[in-house]
Amino acid sequence: MKQVKLIDISGIGPATAELLIENGITSVEALLGLPAEQLAAVPGFGPKRALAVRLAAARSLQDSSGGRTELESQSSGVAAKADKKKKKKKKSKDKKTKKKSKKKDRGDKKNKKKGKKNKGKKRK
Repeated sequence: MKQVKLIDISGIGPATAELLIENGITSVEALLGLPAEQLAAVPGFGPKRALAVRLAAARSLQDSSGGRTELESQSSGVAAKADKKKKKKKKSKDKKTKKKSKKKDRGDKKNKKKGKKNKGKKRK
């Protein structure tokens, strides 16, 4: 089993690795043991980046050990829920867009009908 360093994790470069070490996170195991909220409190990290780095760390450990990690199992469920929400939101947005375009089409038809009626009449 190959030992994974902080700099080996996707999303962590030399400067970020130094920042993590300054904040007491010296290994990948320490990074994974830290709750996402605490990692998000480190300067330069927010909730999204903290989650992404933790997932990348879990994948790096998995690749080195050859098994699926607990964090990755948990996060795949979270990711699946997020994807489901995005799809649902997109569907409702598509429905709203469809309704608007139908209303617009009806309005165009009404305007066309009015135009035809007025064409034959002469103004005084």
